[in-house]
Amino acid sequence: MVSLMLDDTSYLLLVTLKCYGRPMERLSLHRHLYRILERTGLKLDLKFYGKPPFSPQVEEKVEELVNKGLLKKLYMVGPLYTELYREYVRLTEKGREVLDSIAPKGFEKEIEQYFEEVKAKGKGERVEHSVQH
Repeated sequence: MVSLMLDDTSYLLLVTLKCYGRPMERLSLHRHLYRILERTGLKLDLKFYGKPPFSPQVEEKVEELVNKGLLKKLYMVGPLYTELYREYVRLTEKGREVLDSIAPKGFEKEIEQYFEEVKAKGKGERVEHSVQH
């Protein structure tokens, strides 16, 4: 069992990638985190700029988690000639073990529900959700 102290932002990043269930494009991570924070009302020291939303603090945390071996960068071929590679991040096995060793903070179900809705929208389905506080 791996144990490591994580701040709330790092924990949120890891949980988000775990709930998403596959590698996520790095810029999409910013957009999803922004929406998750709006939806859950979590108060973290993150500032987002522009549209689509971008946070320098998220970028720093991603790099930190990659350096600790909790996330891994992947480069995949982009859809356009002008976009040869896109950067993705995914949760590593070590990252999953660290998450499993930490007591839940209470917002995990809401993140799971968020991604169920995102996936359903992609398929044209509707998902009912209830918010519990």
